Amino acid sequence: MISYQNVWLAGHSLGSSLALAVGREMAKRFKVRLETYFLWTAGLTAVAAADVIKTDSFDALSDWVPHLFINPADPLCSEYAGYFEHKEYMETIGEGEIVRVSTENSIRSIFSSREALHLLPSAHITLNVTAATRSKEAHGIWEKWLRFKEAHGIDQWWRRELRVKYKHYQR
Repeated sequence: MISYQNVWLAGHSLGSSLALAVGREMAKRFKVRLETYFLWTAGLTAVAAADVIKTDSFDALSDWVPHLFINPADPLCSEYAGYFEHKEYMETIGEGEIVRVSTENSIRSIFSSREALHLLPSAHITLNVTAATRSKEAHGIWEKWLRFKEAHGIDQWWRRELRVKYKHYQR
């Protein structure tokens, strides 16, 4: 017999966005918390499920804690680390209510019935803090392209010189 405990969600780039949409819906609708690993690109989640209607999903998702693997140099996903760091900082200075409202809503979701699909209450964040190596010899636009390609590429996660920082953020 197959049970949901035997199923993991994983993805890189657009695949992680699609897996995020599936994981959110499984957690909200069926109360199933799938083990999840995202080699992350957050900005594309609207492509995956643009017509999800807003619910009290932040509460429904609070015990689903996906693993996000992020390179701070990747402009497509680096703000996930900033999102959780800012949320933690605001709570430490006593602005918990502002944090609750702002982390559960995006500007777009305030003015529409659509849910902010990229916002998560909790996560295991692993940051790749390894210095870029491939773009040192290049210049101009080529240097920028190589830097992006290295920061976004999936192969960065199995390099021997990989250095990471880990933090668990719980709502």
